[in-house]
Amino acid sequence: MADPAQRSNLLLRRVAAVAVGILFYSAASPFTPVSWFSQADFVTYLDGPRLVDRVLSPVLVMGAAILHWYIASVAAPLPLTITVPNPGAEVRIRNGQAQMPQNEIIIGLWLPNYFWPGMALEAALLWALRYGPKVVGVWMERTSIAGLIFGVWVIGWNAMPWYRKEQAWALIKDYVIRLIFMEMVDAAFGGGRNRRRRRM
Repeated sequence: MADPAQRSNLLLRRVAAVAVGILFYSAASPFTPVSWFSQADFVTYLDGPRLVDRVLSPVLVMGAAILHWYIASVAAPLPLTITVPNPGAEVRIRNGQAQMPQNEIIIGLWLPNYFWPGMALEAALLWALRYGPKVVGVWMERTSIAGLIFGVWVIGWNAMPWYRKEQAWALIKDYVIRLIFMEMVDAAFGGGRNRRRRRM
């Protein structure tokens, strides 16, 4: 069982993670990466990119904000891996479920003592990008936000317990199905409203 000092440190880290997660969500929104490349006029919303961004943005940004909690909970060295599907491999049946062998790429090692410097650097960068003087170009800002989202997802997803990952996948799939259904209903009965909207 953890001693009081360790519990106090964990609580402090989680409180800081919640604060940085809130800052992350407010600073990284709106995150519309597909529209950045497909709609340069900043005014017209095309249906395809808009739908993709509506699916991606809440999942990526809200997910990254929540994953800060699991990053704060890391108490031992954590290998950082990315799983790459192997479509050429044979599908195996194990415990009544089809499984496809996948390749894991190890990209680094996260240590618990990286937390405080990492959170401080992230908070300073987010504050500077969103609320500080505009001294960087728009593409530098977008690249920085995308890089932060990628980094938080890699660390946080590896830190998340497996049963939480299964719950997260179920929630994401439910959200995507509901959103696509709502978009289809809007396209069929909404009269094409909100086809032109100003993007931030």
